[in-house]
Amino acid sequence: MYDLGIDLGTTFSVLAVQGRVTLVAGWPAAIYLEDCDVTIIPSPEGEETFPSVVMEDPDEPGALLFGRTALGRADESGAPVLFSKRKMGTSEPIPMPSRNWTAKEIAREFLAYLKRCAEQALGETVRRAVVTHPAYFDRAAVEETRAAAREAGFDMGLGEQMLMEPVAAALTYTRTDPRDPLRILTYDLGGGTFDVTYLERSEGVIHMRAFDGDHLLGGFNFDRALVHWVRQKLEGEGRRIVLDEENPEDRVRLIRLLRIAEEVKIKLARAKSDTDKVEFRAQKILVDADGQSVQVLERLTRPEFVELLRPYLERTIERSKNALAKAGADVSAVDEIVLVGGSTYGPWVAQFLAAAFPGVQPKLFHPDLCVGAGAAIHAGSVLPTMVPREDVHLLLEVPRISVLELINVGGVVQGAAGRPLSLRLRLPTGELRGPEPADQEGRFLFPDIVLEPEGASEFQLAVLGGADVLLEHPFAVRYEPAHQDTSTVTTVLPRQLSILTFDGHVPLAAEGATLPARCVRVLRRENDNPSLTIKLFQERDHIGSVRIENIPAAAGRGSLVELEVEVTAENEIRGHAKIKADGRIVATTKVSIAFSTPEAKPLQELEKTYTDLGARVAQLDGAAPGHSALQRHLSHLAGLFAQQPVERMEIQGALNELGHLLDPPKDEMMPTRVEFCESLAECRKALAALAEAGEAVAGKKRMDPDRARRLGDGLAQIETAGLAAHARRDRRLWARAHEDVMRIQGELTEVPSLDGVPTEILKLMGCMHLQKIEGQLREQEARLAGQGRADDWRRDVDRIYRGLGALTGTIQKIDAGLPGDQGLAQVRLALRALRPLEEDIRRLGIDLGSTEPFG
Repeated sequence: MYDLGIDLGTTFSVLAVQGRVTLVAGWPAAIYLEDCDVTIIPSPEGEETFPSVVMEDPDEPGALLFGRTALGRADESGAPVLFSKRKMGTSEPIPMPSRNWTAKEIAREFLAYLKRCAEQALGETVRRAVVTHPAYFDRAAVEETRAAAREAGFDMGLGEQMLMEPVAAALTYTRTDPRDPLRILTYDLGGGTFDVTYLERSEGVIHMRAFDGDHLLGGFNFDRALVHWVRQKLEGEGRRIVLDEENPEDRVRLIRLLRIAEEVKIKLARAKSDTDKVEFRAQKILVDADGQSVQVLERLTRPEFVELLRPYLERTIERSKNALAKAGADVSAVDEIVLVGGSTYGPWVAQFLAAAFPGVQPKLFHPDLCVGAGAAIHAGSVLPTMVPREDVHLLLEVPRISVLELINVGGVVQGAAGRPLSLRLRLPTGELRGPEPADQEGRFLFPDIVLEPEGASEFQLAVLGGADVLLEHPFAVRYEPAHQDTSTVTTVLPRQLSILTFDGHVPLAAEGATLPARCVRVLRRENDNPSLTIKLFQERDHIGSVRIENIPAAAGRGSLVELEVEVTAENEIRGHAKIKADGRIVATTKVSIAFSTPEAKPLQELEKTYTDLGARVAQLDGAAPGHSALQRHLSHLAGLFAQQPVERMEIQGALNELGHLLDPPKDEMMPTRVEFCESLAECRKALAALAEAGEAVAGKKRMDPDRARRLGDGLAQIETAGLAAHARRDRRLWARAHEDVMRIQGELTEVPSLDGVPTEILKLMGCMHLQKIEGQLREQEARLAGQGRADDWRRDVDRIYRGLGALTGTIQKIDAGLPGDQGLAQVRLALRALRPLEEDIRRLGIDLGSTEPFG
């Protein structure tokens, strides 16, 4: 029974299994990597890698072609799907003749194809795989990759089956380098993604210290830049080229140009000198805007090509330096810079790295294969042995090699009929242990088993159903006390995770936190609804939600929710919650964590956003700080719009960056930081006016100097505490600071006299104040609905509406004929009934300001 290692690459994918394996007769010969004891399963054509290409069969609509076959047919007719991995975790459609597909659907079909190839090559069914993904994939992309593998027919029930690409590369390389300690910077530049990782090996354990990268940067960007260069050359000669990506014929033209660009790139990488010119020749592919055929014949040297790539290569260097800075490491301490990914074959990569990190010579290490090989090593090292039979399934958790003389033999066993099972272990001496019954979950354990001092210890595990032997499984463990276990990896979180609570952003795990990371947060319920939704953030991006359902009625407002969330070593997120009321636990429940898929906006909308942002930049003073950075962002965006194929998510990300520069992220705290500071300024202005006014201000005595000083000191303390609360996103302390400022502002600001105002007008003022609050409530209700959280707050919102309606009715019943002073007293008395609702209203994120219109 084999477990696959799969490098699901942007341009090429790899299949691997641990150990030396002979493939079935008729399949191309396996490629054995002796230095890391991994067998690479070749494609049906005998190549080390599988082109990550899918296309619809021109002769059989709806049927799909894969790999080299798809590329071959694409040369005849049709446009294959290339680089779909760059769209993983998004809603951006991928057109094929029969319909639009998503990247997840493409991945599912391609993984199913890889599974079929592996089964044909190995001659047996494959049930499990470890699938790799970029470290800088967002959560939606990771979870979609896992779901695609599951839908392709793999059993993906274990968290260990999703593996970050730099971890896989590290597992492979460290098997070939005996140095310990060992410090490595892995530079992984593939066809469509870039990861950089700093790691250390110490006493046989690999520690991943820091990550950085860009999941939309890779060899595809290089090819696209070259195609753009060719189009600019043609347009400089008066041949305008229009490629409509919605037109299937133009899509075919564009893909053929990209394939030629890739071939030119490879030739430039292999050129003997920098002065050698390489041809970009494209015959009978393009037509100009007038419908005339265009023959392309351009030549360029390697230095000319590198200038096209310079912005991308400089970005990889910047990311590499960031990774070292995050780890607190200096490049002088790095033993090796290991080059991973097919795009690192280009000598320009090593040149840029050597210039940025003098003294360290970058090293190519199985660039195309090491990630797939690492996935196979990981599968063989950490996945329990699976022994399926028709009536019983056994997962055996035991090491193949042990540095300890004593081991535990354990695992999980399940019977198809659900009957009680027990297990018996035969030791190398012939002695029997057991039978021992499996527990309710099917787990079993034989502790402290002694290994033979030399050679392999042979065991046999039997699964019993009563007196019947249902399964017998032989296995062996070697005792090697000097063995360095380079399969043990500790890793860190690539990007910060947090949840948004009423008290602000609460971190679950900071960037660089060692995984697994566990966070326990106690939240006080602000309503009595049966469900609770909490926003989940990755850095500043909202990526999903944590949802708790079936909260008992006994755990209403004021009860406690103890939320425990774990980010596992495999970068999975899971959790559970304990609901507490009156000091006791009334319910324990798992929480569901749903990841949202970023929406790909239409190109026309992106173009409008670009135009609007560009107009705003044009209005700024050219000498203003940061103006040059804004101009660089605009120039970069102009290039992204001009290059083809246009990638909407790439443009969307660049537009977001420009938007953040122009408008820092919206302040979600209520009131905003600006409003808080404006209130502070008004208070200080009022204090200054009182100090300058002399003995009287508007008929009032000048404020006592000691009292004025105390108010001024109080404002300073409130400002310090308030801004600190805002930085922590502590909503409770922030609201308290704002209330303190409003109190001082009320003491310093004169209230207009209401003497002589008729009761009818006073009633109208009171009702208008309630209508203002109701309007704020409706706006916030719409925002909650947009976030999918309206049901979580429905009871509170309805209660507030009812309360506001009742108060309005009370004011309307006041006798309009009352004298003004009596009418004012009656309206004020009615508005006092608003106070029990104030906390509910503020909980919804609404700033009430003054609680009545009369000061």
